[in-house]
Amino acid sequence: MLVRFSCFIGIFAATGVYAQNSQPLVAGVKSVSEKYEWLDTWGQVIKTEKTASWTYYTNGILNAKMLYNSNNEITTAYHYVLDKDSLINYEEFYTETNKDWTKSDKFYYKKNAKNPHLSKDEKNTFGYYRYNEQGLLTQQKSVFKNGSIYELKTYAYDANGRVVNEAVYQGSNMRLFRYEYVFDPTGKLTERKVFRVPGTTENIVYDKKLFMELGGFDFTQAGELDEHTFYNEKGEVIESLSNYKKGVPMIRKLYNYEYYKATAGSF
Repeated sequence: MLVRFSCFIGIFAATGVYAQNSQPLVAGVKSVSEKYEWLDTWGQVIKTEKTASWTYYTNGILNAKMLYNSNNEITTAYHYVLDKDSLINYEEFYTETNKDWTKSDKFYYKKNAKNPHLSKDEKNTFGYYRYNEQGLLTQQKSVFKNGSIYELKTYAYDANGRVVNEAVYQGSNMRLFRYEYVFDPTGKLTERKVFRVPGTTENIVYDKKLFMELGGFDFTQAGELDEHTFYNEKGEVIESLSNYKKGVPMIRKLYNYEYYKATAGSF
């Protein structure tokens, strides 16, 4: 639920945060396609596959996300329906198994708000969202009907409102993934680093109430660098390397962009 939602919470590096497999979005982007390249230990390409694509409304909000199999067939798709104010109203998804669209998350907004504070699906699984005074997302929490948390994300920003740290806690043991965003001297986003913190459950002792309320820890533990993501001057992902270690097989993700004609080449 929330992994998909963070794709359209705002414009990356300016007003919002993107999850692991989503795209930074700049003005005029119509669609983005993702291609995987599997590399051997020598860096040679073993095989290439299209894995995902995203389309956007003209106002920059996510329209749909599609996932593909090795035969380039859509296996799963997500579509986001807008309300009369051009805000996300609800999500619907399609799978190759049921061959039909199913309504999923419904999003709720406070009066005059542009970002939702609550989402709920048909099984009464809830999503809660918190923002700072600048309207930037600081916490998103996925909660089962019984009140237990199955995913929590927290975000930290610099003085310019750019996300610099993201933490994701997943599963019953709240395993931790940490993300760092790197900017060049001109303020352009250039890189994202992904760290897996080993032994999260054993090494982090937390007060459950404080954890639920604040969702934050001091990241002083050594993490394992797992992925580098690189960006162009527009703030668009151009390449991502997983298993970023010398001498081991890697996965390279490459991205291709299409633009609405009215704005193509104007930014």
